[in-house]
Amino acid sequence: MLRSLNLELWRRIVLVGLVLALSIWLLRLTDPIGPPGKDLYQVWLGARTLLHGGDPYGPEVRAEMHRAYGWWGQHGLPYPLPALWLHLPLALLPLTPATWLWKALCLATILLFAVWRGAGWWQALVPLLFLPLVRAFQLYQPSLTWLALACVTIITMERRWRAPAGLGLALLPAKPQVGLIIAVLGLLWAWRHDRRLWWWGVGCSALIWGGSLLLFPDWWREWLVAVRAYRSAYGHLMAGALPWALLLLLPALRLPWWGWDATAQAVLFPAHDTYVLAPLLLAWLALGGAPALIGVLCSWSGIFVLNGPALLWGAYFVPYLILMSWAGMRRSFLDRWPGWRDRLRRRGTVLSREADA
Repeated sequence: MLRSLNLELWRRIVLVGLVLALSIWLLRLTDPIGPPGKDLYQVWLGARTLLHGGDPYGPEVRAEMHRAYGWWGQHGLPYPLPALWLHLPLALLPLTPATWLWKALCLATILLFAVWRGAGWWQALVPLLFLPLVRAFQLYQPSLTWLALACVTIITMERRWRAPAGLGLALLPAKPQVGLIIAVLGLLWAWRHDRRLWWWGVGCSALIWGGSLLLFPDWWREWLVAVRAYRSAYGHLMAGALPWALLLLLPALRLPWWGWDATAQAVLFPAHDTYVLAPLLLAWLALGGAPALIGVLCSWSGIFVLNGPALLWGAYFVPYLILMSWAGMRRSFLDRWPGWRDRLRRRGTVLSREADA
C-alpha cells in the first residue's frame, strides 16, 4: 500500500512538472526577440549565400548582418565554414518553414535522447525544465543544432554505428562552445574502445575541414577576422569560473563518459548567456532520477541574475556539486554495503503488510 501511495505521489509530481514545463515554454517562446529567424538567421543566411555561389564572409553578408542585428551584427558571420555545410538543407527552404523544421528536429532529438536514457518517459521533463535550453529555443540559437548533434553522436557511438558517429565527431567542433571538448574527448574514448570508430572520426574530419579549405582556401582568414571583431565587441560580457569550476569534474567521474565530457564542455568555456551552458543538460541526463529534476529546476534561479560568476555558481555549479556529490555518495554506500539495500527492502515489505492488515 505504501508503495502504491509513493507511486501515485510520484505520478502527481511528474504531472505538475509537465504542466509547469508547458507553461514555461508557452510564456518564454512567444517573446519576439530579434529579427525573423533570430540567431538562426545567421547560419541560414550564410548557407543560403553558399547555395547561390556567394561568399558567406563577404561585404554583402556583413552588410545584411548589420542591417538585421544592428550593433550586435557588426562583426559579420562568426561561424566557420563547416557549420554552414551542416545547415545547407535548411537553406533550401524559406526562412520561416526552415526555422520551424529546425526547432522541431532539435527538440525531438533532445527529447528522444532523454527517453533513450532508459529512466522512463518522464525523463523528458529534464530538458523541458532546463533554463539554458528554453533560452536557446527562445533565441533560435544555433547552439541547439550542435546539442542535438551531440545527442545523435553519443547514441551512434554507444551503438557502434561508426559512419554517422564519425560524421558527428567531425562536425561538433564547428561550434566550439558546445561541441569542441565533447568531440575531442569522444575521439579519445574511441581510440581506447573502438579504433575503427576513431578512424571514421579522423577521416570525416579530414574530409569536411580539408575539403572546405580546398573549395574556399581563404575562408578561415575571413572567419578569424569576424571572430576577433566579435570578441572585441562582446568580450566584456564573458564570465568564466575557472579554476574552481574544475571541481565539477570530480563528482562527474561516476557518470557515463559522455556525461563527464559534457561537464568539461560546460566549465571550460566562458559564458555570455545562459544558452552557453546547454551542454550541462547532458550531464543531468546522465545522472537521471529525481536529482536531475531538482538540478534543472535550480537553473531557474538564474532569471534573477543576468550574467557573471554569481549566475554560474548560484544557479548551476553549486547545485551541480551538491546533487552530483550526494548521488555519488549514495551509490557508493549502497555498493559498499549491499546488505543495507536488502534490509531497507525487507523493512518496506513489513511496513506494507502491516498497513494492509
